[in-house]
Amino acid sequence: MKKITNFLTVYLIIFVNFHTIMFATTQTRSQPNYSIFESLITLLPPFLFKNISDLKYYIRGDKFSEYKLQNGDLEAVDEIYRTALHLTRGNTGIALLICTFATLDHYTLGIKIPIFNIYIPLTDETKEEYKQRVNNLPTQIYTNSPKTQSGDRDKLQHFFGSAFLVYVLESQTPANTYSEFIEKFEERYIKNGNYDLRDLIANEDGQRFGLQLSKNQNTLPSDILKK
Repeated sequence: MKKITNFLTVYLIIFVNFHTIMFATTQTRSQPNYSIFESLITLLPPFLFKNISDLKYYIRGDKFSEYKLQNGDLEAVDEIYRTALHLTRGNTGIALLICTFATLDHYTLGIKIPIFNIYIPLTDETKEEYKQRVNNLPTQIYTNSPKTQSGDRDKLQHFFGSAFLVYVLESQTPANTYSEFIEKFEERYIKNGNYDLRDLIANEDGQRFGLQLSKNQNTLPSDILKK
């Protein structure tokens, strides 16, 4: 779900699959028990937006930066997901959703149309806050991640976005079709966009994560990414 944030689409998906999210509470390796009400209430817009903001705040903070330095980037991806689960009181579906938005690595979305371009803001962060968060995102999430400053940090939004779609829709097919569509749309209509096979790999890994979560709520991102 690179660079695309459409809350109307997200909410349509959520409410069509309301039963899935309502019973998506989970007890993971390090999470306490939460009530259905505590988990379900995080679906409401005020809580959803606040949790996205809180997760962004955590990622750009010193505590997360130190955690990543001490434990490595792959474990840091797990930490992002665990924190999202804590914020959403164990609501797996919404945790995946806020992880998607909290790992977006673009400040604006440039859409190419004839004569001029349109730029859509993707975050309510200041530019300084945005840069700090993006610079703190894990970059070495694969064994062959580029040894550059940005590495594969842009793959996190693909990974979590695809996991969200598969987990909520309970099917890999729509997520795979959507991922392919986004890549082609980006290449044609998004400024500086291109068709990236590594994006598709991250999408596929996210789909596997979403499927595995439906079978085993203790699954962590690293269980998929390290393979």
